[in-house]
Amino acid sequence: MEVNVKACHGVPEEAILSLRTGAVRRQAAISSKRPFRFPQLEPEGVLKFDIMQKIGSGYAVLRPLVGDGTNYKVTLGQGSSGEMMAEIEVKPFAGTVSAQEPDPDAQGTSGTGAKDAKQYLESTGILNFIQGVLQVVIKERPTDPFLFMARHFMQGYDESKVPASPAAVVAPAVEAVAEAAVEEASSPPPPIPAEVTAPPAAVEGEGQEIAAAAPEEKSAPPAPDAPEEE
Repeated sequence: MEVNVKACHGVPEEAILSLRTGAVRRQAAISSKRPFRFPQLEPEGVLKFDIMQKIGSGYAVLRPLVGDGTNYKVTLGQGSSGEMMAEIEVKPFAGTVSAQEPDPDAQGTSGTGAKDAKQYLESTGILNFIQGVLQVVIKERPTDPFLFMARHFMQGYDESKVPASPAAVVAPAVEAVAEAAVEEASSPPPPIPAEVTAPPAAVEGEGQEIAAAAPEEKSAPPAPDAPEEE
C-alpha cells in the first residue's frame, strides 16, 4: 500500500508527518513530498496520523559491536531547560529485522551534496587531519585504536589537560580592560575643590628698599670748648 500526501494545511513545513497502520510506522518531513509505503493495510483499515516537530538532533558514531554492548552519550542541542542529551546502549541482536525504507536524509551526499561535503572537509582541514590520523593508526597498530585516535584529536593531551589556545587566554584579558574602561567613562568625575583666596605674598626686599630710601638722622657735632681766661 502506498500513501501520498497531497497537501497539509496549517502545518509547518519543517514538521514531521508520521503514519501508522497496525504495528508498522512510516514518517518523513512534510516538505519531502515522499510517499509512505506499507506492506499491507491492517484489517481494521485504520491509518493513524501524528504531527511531530523536531526540537533537537544528534549523532552517535558507533564502534564495531563487540561484547555485551557499548554505552554512548548523544548531545541533542539546547532545550528550554538546558542542554538535551541521551544515553544509549548498543549491543548485538541475534534476531532478524525487516528491511526498512532508506532514510532520505542519508541520501544527501550525492551529486552537488558530495561536492559541497568535500569542499567543506578541505576548507576546514579536517580531511587531511583524519587521513593523517589513520596513517598513524595503521603504522602503530595500537591495542585500542579509538583511544589512540581520541588522544590525537585532543592534541596528544588528556581531556582535562588540554592547553588553552592563545585566543582563549587573550580574550578574557581584553574583556576585562574593556569593562574597566567602560566603568571609568561612566563614573562621575571627582569634585573640584573650592578656590581659597590667599593673601598676596610679600615681595622680597621691599622693606629694605623703603628703609634705605628714608634719610638718616645725624646728631649735631659737639660745641667747641670756651677759651679759659688768664
